[in-house]
Amino acid sequence: MLWLLGSILLNAFIFVVFRRVGQLGLPLLPVVVLNYAVCFALGVLLGAPVFEAATYSSPWWVLGLVEGVLFVSFFFLIGHLTHRSGIAYTTVLSKLSVVIPVLAAIVLFNESLAPVQWLGVGATLIATVLVNARAQGQTLPRDWRLGALLFIGTGVIDTNFKVFDAYFGAQVPVATFLTFVFGTAGVTGWLVWVLRRGGYRLGPRVAVAGLLLGLVNYAALLCLLEALNYLPAALFFPLNNIGQLVLAIGAGLWLFRERLSRTNGWGLALALLGIVLLTFAQWQPLLAG
Repeated sequence: MLWLLGSILLNAFIFVVFRRVGQLGLPLLPVVVLNYAVCFALGVLLGAPVFEAATYSSPWWVLGLVEGVLFVSFFFLIGHLTHRSGIAYTTVLSKLSVVIPVLAAIVLFNESLAPVQWLGVGATLIATVLVNARAQGQTLPRDWRLGALLFIGTGVIDTNFKVFDAYFGAQVPVATFLTFVFGTAGVTGWLVWVLRRGGYRLGPRVAVAGLLLGLVNYAALLCLLEALNYLPAALFFPLNNIGQLVLAIGAGLWLFRERLSRTNGWGLALALLGIVLLTFAQWQPLLAG
């Protein structure tokens, strides 16, 4: 349970770091790029055989390249939305995207959903609409479009991990794949950084923020992987997602004085219910046993 608690705390802390980076007015792109450089370096130092990847015959690296580009793109978007719209808004949308890999599993792997899971799909989609509703007095121009993009993008990222596990997981170690993805994300972000007109200055505060974010990001991943050694995935993921939602939103309300309208609050409640219902058919036998 300590690994589960670590995963919840560290993932929630990522949103707090992004919020603070925005408050300090630090440029987000170099912080995200440095974060992935740190993640890649830690992966290599901790023994991920990423440089032996060429010995694997399957074209897993194509999926890794796509995933790396998506990683840096949507991590940047998470940081942008966290600063502009708040921790609560961004966290809920990123976690609601769990519905996308669930639906993709039906199309790609011929999986089926129990009736209660279809209720979870409906609750999740309604929650997405309610969370995007404007609170009285709030001005969030264009954020619903960015929120929809975040919802879809994080869902595609999670779906790609299902694809990796189904087609390449038996051959390629997950540590190799993740380290390759981190490296691809870092290089992609660096290229954008270099090509961007005017560029960014890499001051000490940016360096510290990137280092901190990378350490927290990688530690969160380690906690996730270790927790899965002790807890069934069907029990870990709903507890992890719900814990992150509650903690991150609490941090937003308490530390940054964020506000939720009544409509947004109903959206949050439906989001929690949707996550529970989506995973109910999987963890029900665990509870019964």
